[in-house]
Amino acid sequence: MVSTRAESCPKCGYSVRLSMEQREDVENTVITPSIPEDAEQKKHEYDYDDFQSKKNNKTGVFIAVIVILVICCGISIFLLNKEKNNNLENQNSSTIITDTGLVENNSTINKEAEQSSSISTTTEASHDAVGPESNVTEDTESIILYGSMTDANGTNPIEISYDRDGDELTNCIYTNVDLGGKIRMEGEISGENLIFTGKDGKNKFQIIIDRESFEGVATDGPKELSVSLDRRY
Repeated sequence: MVSTRAESCPKCGYSVRLSMEQREDVENTVITPSIPEDAEQKKHEYDYDDFQSKKNNKTGVFIAVIVILVICCGISIFLLNKEKNNNLENQNSSTIITDTGLVENNSTINKEAEQSSSISTTTEASHDAVGPESNVTEDTESIILYGSMTDANGTNPIEISYDRDGDELTNCIYTNVDLGGKIRMEGEISGENLIFTGKDGKNKFQIIIDRESFEGVATDGPKELSVSLDRRY
């Protein structure tokens, strides 16, 4: 044991003061860890890669949202067009369309009939309505029958117009007054009856009436109706 105040060891003469000062210097020395030169550069590279990865993820999400919106808009437009087409088909199916495609308003026929003051003027009106199929001569008589057709569902006003030349009937047209639908028919005289035959859609449509009283029956497919008419012209 040597006193801390001693300059040297009294036994061997070793310098105690110098040894203690060196020890204190060693204890007070702060060891700073060394940092590799490329550590900072690697840190910046890692931060940049992480930023690019996050940016790419956001861009992918944005593109996916845009694609989904475009698909939804396309489906919506398709459904709207389909609904519109269905509505048009329903409207067309509710309208009576004759097999001959005769398009003429019933009010026009009635107006022409009211303006006719004689058989000759009625003949001209019928000729204009029917078109090139007319075969009107000076001996042709134009006739319009007006009345009703009745079945279990009720009574509907109807009109039958035709041209008569002897025993030949031409330009025969049946009109549903309420609906305005028209059907071109073939007419003939058989004994005491007038027979008009046509098609109502896919069904055979036939009217048989007495040539004097204009009373008779009609068949529309399986349905049978009674007919009562009066001669208007």
